[in-house]
Amino acid sequence: MHVVISDVDKVFGGTRVLKGCTLGLERGEVVSLLGPSGCGKTTLLRCLAGFLVPERGEIRIDGTDVTLVPPNRRRVGLVFQSYALFPHLSVFDNVAYGLTVRRCPRREIAERVREALALVALEGFAERFPAQLSGGQQQRVALARAFILEPEILLLDEPFNALDAKLRGTMQVELRKLVKRLGMTSIFVTHDQTEALTLSDRVAVMRDGIIQQLDHPLALYDTPSSDYVAGFIGTTNFVRREAREGHVALGGGLALPTAVQGPVQVVLRPENLRVRAVREGAAAPFTGKVTFVRPLGATVEYEIDAGADGTLRVVDLREALAPTFAEGADVAVVVRKPEACAILPGEPTR
Repeated sequence: MHVVISDVDKVFGGTRVLKGCTLGLERGEVVSLLGPSGCGKTTLLRCLAGFLVPERGEIRIDGTDVTLVPPNRRRVGLVFQSYALFPHLSVFDNVAYGLTVRRCPRREIAERVREALALVALEGFAERFPAQLSGGQQQRVALARAFILEPEILLLDEPFNALDAKLRGTMQVELRKLVKRLGMTSIFVTHDQTEALTLSDRVAVMRDGIIQQLDHPLALYDTPSSDYVAGFIGTTNFVRREAREGHVALGGGLALPTAVQGPVQVVLRPENLRVRAVREGAAAPFTGKVTFVRPLGATVEYEIDAGADGTLRVVDLREALAPTFAEGADVAVVVRKPEACAILPGEPTR
């Protein structure tokens, strides 16, 4: 493992912000720390950067214990949410800042700045100032400033927050391509699940200072370990049932196999449901009334009042030229792939 965080605790003012966090990254891997504000993800990032010292636990980089090593002695690059560019310095001087502090030769600085700006596609911008740049260009300057110091590990603390939605999506893809091309081990902090799924080889979902689940993006989506993870990653429907004799009776003759016994929650992703007309004698797991319709071209989003099972959200494929079901229509809801339904034991904890 390139980076190993073992059983790390951090306390602020008597409050335990990190609670036994353990995480390992292979060299060149991109991992996101995903969770709501206040869950501890930035605190964990700052412990790794060396700005905070944990009360308990250990942090190793390439097998070396760096838990007590100051930030300037760790080969770690950090990109802040605000970019933290010096407004009175040119792009060249912003990118060169770290090398200047290290008193590198001027010729070496000029060559490495040129290479760093080329890496982020900002050739020709060296003499501009931050105020003359767009948000995306400023973010790329911040990345170039981090890359020029040749860090072993790149840490990014919600660097896309200041960008508009379209540019944010573009920069997510470009950053992913760039760090993978460089083979740079990276940890990315975000509260946005789309960013985490776009950027990451694996995602660590955090809640109240605890890593709830660490897995590949699609594994998190398809096989969540808890209702919290299932609800945080994507949109989902939770249906409460009772598991008996190795099966959960969902309704309409549909039974799902499970090793769980007793109360369970069945996780039904909206795209795994289909809306159909109610037909006499035809069984369906759910029936209800359409309360909301949103046509999106290739798909249609529905909300359906399913009585005791609450509101079901459905993302249905739309057949060409086919009409949608209108609000107020009585409909049946069927499951496309029963094997894709996750079954979680116990009562809701959300």
